Amino acid sequence: MLWIFYALVKTGEGLLISINAAGCVIETVYIVMYLVYAPRKAKIFTAKIVVLLNIAGFGLIFLLTLFAFHGETRVV
Repeated sequence: MLWIFYALVKTGEGLLISINAAGCVIETVYIVMYLVYAPRKAKIFTAKIVVLLNIAGFGLIFLLTLFAFHGETRVV
């Protein structure tokens, strides 16, 4: 997801977006299949990790990148 975000911020990076989007789709399918067949305790643990790392971690990096860095500090 970070590579997709980087490619969206940078201009002319269509290949980077497409390859990493395909990787995100494949990984999402894998996680969903795991959650379908995993025991209940493993499902809960995996859901917590996904929410913590993907949503909170990526969200924090996204917000810091967009709002904390301006001018010459921000490399785009």
